Amino acid sequence: MPRGRNFSEPLIKICLHDICQGLKHIAAHKYVHGDIKPDNLLISDAGSRHKFPRIVIADFGTSHLLAGSEEEIPKEIGTTQFLSPELKRKNHKIIGSFTDVYCLGLTLFDMCSVDLAREEKNSVFFENDLTKFHISECYSSDLRKCIKQMIDPDYKKRPSAAEILREDWLLGMDVSAENRANLFGKEFVGMESIPTYTRRNLNERTVDNSVGGEQSLFTDITESLIV
Repeated sequence: MPRGRNFSEPLIKICLHDICQGLKHIAAHKYVHGDIKPDNLLISDAGSRHKFPRIVIADFGTSHLLAGSEEEIPKEIGTTQFLSPELKRKNHKIIGSFTDVYCLGLTLFDMCSVDLAREEKNSVFFENDLTKFHISECYSSDLRKCIKQMIDPDYKKRPSAAEILREDWLLGMDVSAENRANLFGKEFVGMESIPTYTRRNLNERTVDNSVGGEQSLFTDITESLIV
């Protein structure tokens, strides 16, 4: 995909679907990934055991096991560019499944705004300034509204991954192997030229995905993603 061109809505919806399936599963196990970003979202190609392209979540090195629905932590975790407002506080830093939703929202915003001025994007990423939030009207109002809700500064107003998956505009989309192969084949050509997005073959033995020393959660997540 050449620089300066946004990703298509069908591809973004496939990415949203796959990642939310993973986040839903993670949340059900009371975990927060803590570092959802493009570099930790891998493309499992048609040569993998899934037999068709899909997005999978990797690198659980910053994951956190919750005692409840949310928890206060002493210091932020994750990548500065993708930190949620509640983790940027000087005191009373809060983490929960809403943290991963925020990071995914920023990732989708980035995919939809390749042509947006860097200064405006930085205002959204680093300052959480939604007055600079802009996604082209070539995308549906449903998608634009969803992404804006995902990066709401108030974490209590963000939808959960499970709630996003129940949205009518996502339920009817084509997630078939043929459609996936077509979309990924067309839009990820030349991705080597875009350093923030990583394309690689998934190999569970070489991807660091441990959670507190456990190796099983990653397998559970990938199994849950089979459509």
